[in-house]
Amino acid sequence: MKIQTLITAAFFVLVMVLEGCSPSIQVTNKSGQLLHKVKVRDVEFAENLDHCGNGCSTAFKSVPAGSNMIFLKVSEGSEWMQLGELGPFEKNRHYSVTITKSGTEFCAELWRRQQTNTTFNDDMTKVFVSGSCPH
Repeated sequence: MKIQTLITAAFFVLVMVLEGCSPSIQVTNKSGQLLHKVKVRDVEFAENLDHCGNGCSTAFKSVPAGSNMIFLKVSEGSEWMQLGELGPFEKNRHYSVTITKSGTEFCAELWRRQQTNTTFNDDMTKVFVSGSCPH
């Protein structure tokens, strides 16, 4: 019985290694405005967005690989605003979804991060992947 349990556990570890880990992302607010929440597909980010409008980032969370729809909630009582789709989010990579604002319009940018131990602004290795504006 114990050998079967070990074989099953080893199989699941092997599958996880071969499949790779989900992409991990943070949200960086560079809009110049306080935000309530940002949602990447179904994953919500709120940490640090409501007290800093320029350069603050959330912690990293896992999201599904591929393209993901980005949503924004400016205040607690507001409706979710759709900012568009970003991607590709690749397995085993780290990203920042950066919220910007041009005039009255919010936009989202996807940046691949190499150095996750620095702030987004100080990461000299970040690479722009794609951007999306609703209009």
